[in-house]
Parts: sequence; structure tokens; C-alpha cells
Amino acid sequence: MQPVTSSPSVSDDQGSSPSTTGLSQPSLDLSSLWYALAVRPWLTLGVVASAESDRAWRVAQKLMEVAGQNSGAFKAINVLNAGAERAAAIIHAVTPKRDRVSAERTRVLLAIDSPLHNPVSIGLLAACDAVLLVLELGQSRIPDARRIVELAGRERVMGAIFAVE
Repeated sequence: MQPVTSSPSVSDDQGSSPSTTGLSQPSLDLSSLWYALAVRPWLTLGVVASAESDRAWRVAQKLMEVAGQNSGAFKAINVLNAGAERAAAIIHAVTPKRDRVSAERTRVLLAIDSPLHNPVSIGLLAACDAVLLVLELGQSRIPDARRIVELAGRERVMGAIFAVE
């Protein structure tokens, strides 16, 4: 599996213009990222920030905006600052059951803390089929990003994006 990399940044200001229906359209960068992720075989995508922030949740929400405009069943869950009990419940909920047909499953995006700041996140990352690393300009450190990739498992990391204000 080749990693998905995104050189364009994802900003909080999507640079979108209102459509004729009154709803704003997601940025081209964000739409391109979503489509690159959506064509890959995953059921649970961990969106993890390398720094201590809510950036992973904001990126997951923006990806859901794009997913909502397309067919398919997708759900985003904010598990930032999760304790051991909540993490165990989420892991149980997203782990596929043997008798479930994968085609019937909803694809889930989990916004996860950096495992360097919340060790419970290691278990959450292990429950994910794929991982998207969110880097923050001026805050993310390369050694930290490398360590997160190691903890998540290189084979599951689909790519990294820079999120800027």
C-alpha cells in the first residue's frame, strides 16, 4: 500500500464560496485528500495530531463535511482526552465482528490524541485500519511524528498533512 501524501495544507479557512444551495463547498485540497483516502480499503481511520491540540477533531469534521456530500456511510467520533474505559468501549465498537459483512459496516473516523501525550491513544491507533497524521506548522516536531508513525505501524499510515491556521 502506497502512502497518501498531501503537500497542500488544510486550513481552518477553507477558502470556499457559497454554492447555489447556500451551503459552502469544501476546499479543493480537502476534497482531494478525502477522495484519496476514501478509495483505500479501510473501515476505521485514525486522525491523529502530532501535537497536543484539538486539530485532529477539526480535520475529521472537515473530512466528514466532504464525505457528507457523497454517497456512503461515514461517522466521526471525537476520542480526544479519552480515558481507559472510553477507549476500551470505542475499540470494542469499531472492531469488526466475525459475523458482520464488511460491506455493511459504516466507515469511522476517530479523532485521536497524540500517543506521546495520551498513552491510551496507542490502543485506539491499534484498532484502526488506517491512520492519517496531522502535522502543525511551528508545533509538530519531526522526531515526534516519526515516533507516532512507529507506534501506529508504518503499514497503516496512509499519509500526513500540514494543518495551518
